[in-house]
Amino acid sequence: MTDCCPDSDNYVEVEVEANSTKFKLNFPMAFHLSGANPLDSAVPAYTGRQFQRPVFGEDGVIEYPRLVADTVPPDEIDGYQRDPGNAWRFLPLWPPCIVRGVGATVKENGCIQVVLVCGNPDAPPFLKTVTCAQCLKCEVRGQP
Repeated sequence: MTDCCPDSDNYVEVEVEANSTKFKLNFPMAFHLSGANPLDSAVPAYTGRQFQRPVFGEDGVIEYPRLVADTVPPDEIDGYQRDPGNAWRFLPLWPPCIVRGVGATVKENGCIQVVLVCGNPDAPPFLKTVTCAQCLKCEVRGQP
């Protein structure tokens, strides 16, 4: 994986456990990128997998390119709702928060798993991974 932001002094390292696998994610200390989807810089380019790298819209939408031979849609993504009219397109459900860290991992099949980390020191899950459901219930979420 190529580091899209090589200035490592501007990162916060967070240890995450997902599916019994521990790994470390480096999140930019500036958690919000105005006018861009931060996932676009978090997911490296890749080839040779069942699903191609998705396109990340500025509005938060994630869409996988669909090839003619594709019959099975990509995996579900926590915090996103599959578009009822296009199974390769995912609409964000995450509430706005300017202090949430955004990252992603790429599965073997090319699907992504979005990983978000709470960046609000006043919230109980500070510097821990959070689900969409946790963010929706947060009373101290950083408002844009």
